[in-house]
Amino acid sequence: MNRIIVKAILVSLLLLVFSMSQLVNVKAVKASGEAAAVFRSTGGLWWFEQSGWPNEDDVSLDVALRVHGLFPLSVYELCNYYNDGMVTKDIILTLIEDAADFDYATFFIFANGVNRTFYDVIYYVVGGIYGYPLYYIPVTHYQFYDTYDTPIIDFEIGEITRHQYEGSTIHFVFLWTCVQANEIGSYHYSYWIYYPYYFYQGSGAAGMPLAWTLRDYTQMSSDGYASPDSGSYCFIGFEGFGMPLSENISDSGGKNYGDFVKQFYYYTLREGYSINQALDKASQGVFEVERFNQTTLYSGYTRYLPGLGWWSGKMRVYGNGNNYLPH
Repeated sequence: MNRIIVKAILVSLLLLVFSMSQLVNVKAVKASGEAAAVFRSTGGLWWFEQSGWPNEDDVSLDVALRVHGLFPLSVYELCNYYNDGMVTKDIILTLIEDAADFDYATFFIFANGVNRTFYDVIYYVVGGIYGYPLYYIPVTHYQFYDTYDTPIIDFEIGEITRHQYEGSTIHFVFLWTCVQANEIGSYHYSYWIYYPYYFYQGSGAAGMPLAWTLRDYTQMSSDGYASPDSGSYCFIGFEGFGMPLSENISDSGGKNYGDFVKQFYYYTLREGYSINQALDKASQGVFEVERFNQTTLYSGYTRYLPGLGWWSGKMRVYGNGNNYLPH
């Protein structure tokens, strides 16, 4: 065969291989647009029924359906509602990962949550192989449960969002569950203290606001209502005991905390109010006060929980409450 022809064939093959390698490494183009997910986890609802809130199942279902229905489909390219058997850990983590495909994502989740102690560990390393642990450093982490009582832990969420190198696309999270807003959080990295003998194994994202938004306590306002920062993220949740949605609010004409959630989302999604403005409007409609900071949600409350004693709680708004949800 003519050497020129052979050379041309070889060059063509090299170009083909190079083109194939380029195709393999091409990253999918991120979809523009907005996405939302509404989750109602029924795990642990039996506790409410046995502790004085027998209607929590019905009220939480009504709230989730109403919130989902308020998202305008003309704006949100994807708006999913998950209930009962569909609320699994795998689906929740998958939706968090899929949020990276959009410019803006928001989540509303009703679930049961607790805090839990995990440990950062300092290891002594022998010959490049992990030896025995020298120290265990306790770290408070946070988790909420799916319908099957499987925990979704802050560092599992953080492990997904931290790979979104341009920043988390999850801009607003409303978690109606206990203790998930006890702190904004900080990231516990793994690193060599003294190579190659001592290795610090961190436990990852500690704190739900950090896990979802990738903004730690130095970057996110601790009171996004009274003193909002200038960022594009906001997280709403409960410090301590999260009030049941079916709890009636005194002097409100029979309204409950579920009504507060429904009014909040109505004003953000249908009337175009900012997060803080919607908190004020929902407070006017349910608590019959002028501003959110005049409610017990903001100032705090105490409740006696059967078998658990007295618990305190309050709603926390972290980040920038002056943000608007796409509407």
